[in-house]
Amino acid sequence: MPKIKLYRNLQNRDCYENKYTALSYASNEWAILLDSDNVIRKEYIDLIFSLNWDPSVCYMPSFAEPHFDYREFAGMIVSKENVASLMGRRMFDTMLNCMNYFVNCKEYIKIWQPDIKPHTADSILQNYNWFAAGNKMLVVPGLSYFHRVHDGSHYQQNVHKTGNLYNEIVEKLKFLK
Repeated sequence: MPKIKLYRNLQNRDCYENKYTALSYASNEWAILLDSDNVIRKEYIDLIFSLNWDPSVCYMPSFAEPHFDYREFAGMIVSKENVASLMGRRMFDTMLNCMNYFVNCKEYIKIWQPDIKPHTADSILQNYNWFAAGNKMLVVPGLSYFHRVHDGSHYQQNVHKTGNLYNEIVEKLKFLK
């Protein structure tokens, strides 16, 4: 297919660096960051195209079927002004550590920290940086995808490498203003 280019890393870059690399290769202004073990349907794409895209907003699904239900936050805009008040609510921290978003490539790359290896805290670190830079997240009502959970997942294989970083970022988010 002439519109599709396949890039293959010569070595494993871990999730954080791989997402940066994928966005760097993207020829479109916008991209869906979606882990390889997750699936979207036509309705996902249709809903994305119905939105008014703002480069300072990343668009978060409100349901990662069947286990990760964020519909309680659907329609909410999360920013550095309100993220601290949302921390600790059921599923909110999990939502921030699940980077399956629709993003503006240029804006999302700007806030990356290339010298850090966050392992399974990659998403929550990126979200902390995103909010700290003054950007926002919209939890899109009705936007859902299938999120497969399995023993071979990156999270299951690498959570032991993360150490206390996840908890440190959660604490930082609790005081972000």
